[in-house]
Amino acid sequence: MFALISVALGVGFLCGCCGIGGFLLIPALVYGVGLDVHTAMGTALFSFIFTGLASVWLYQRHGSIDWSVSLLLCFGGFPGGFLGAMHKSLISAPYLNLTLAAIIIFAGCNNIRSVGQGFRLSMPETRQTRLLVLSCIGAAVGYLAGLTGAGGPVLSIPALMLLGFPPLTAIGASYAVQVAGAVSGSIGNAMYGFLDLRTGLWVSVVQIIGVAAGAYAAHRLPTARLRFLLALLCIVAGSYMAIETLFSGPLRGIVF
Repeated sequence: MFALISVALGVGFLCGCCGIGGFLLIPALVYGVGLDVHTAMGTALFSFIFTGLASVWLYQRHGSIDWSVSLLLCFGGFPGGFLGAMHKSLISAPYLNLTLAAIIIFAGCNNIRSVGQGFRLSMPETRQTRLLVLSCIGAAVGYLAGLTGAGGPVLSIPALMLLGFPPLTAIGASYAVQVAGAVSGSIGNAMYGFLDLRTGLWVSVVQIIGVAAGAYAAHRLPTARLRFLLALLCIVAGSYMAIETLFSGPLRGIVF
């Protein structure tokens, strides 16, 4: 139990500081609490409602939330989260593991590559195109959150930075869409029995403490080294999850 509390605290800090890291809670719930993969993903996503709200409040206090961007992301993220949770009920655990592993590895590679510091796209200026682009990003982020339990920032941060948004603005907006996707996704998960409410509540409390410390660090301390170490951790953890899934269980005879 102490190990799980430590993981939840660390995950909260990474989320508040770097915007990513929430997906690391899912393996902890599987191996530390004994939840099945579907329920672990649903429980982790439920906890992201509260960590997301705490992060939005903390980033708003520092003036790092652009609501003209955030609300458009949420417009697509809310229905996307519910749809992802519905589809999760149709997918077996090994394939969910591989999808989550791919997202984790992507997050690690993205942090090493530092998307947004090199090649960038131009954010559309017309109102209709801006609505379409941001709501589509939100829908994709919400869907994958509902499907795998991975919070929105892991995908929305690189997308927004690629469009030229500053890092703190991208992180703040990503927390807003995380809340939208987590709320609707949790409704879907509860409908299908993929939510451990008791575990989700106490894990949320521990994570919020970490989020507060992480948000403080993000606005006052250089975090480049921490992001690099987190990137390496993501690549190692995602690769391990993928290899373990491919070499064991139902997929072993199919893939190899």
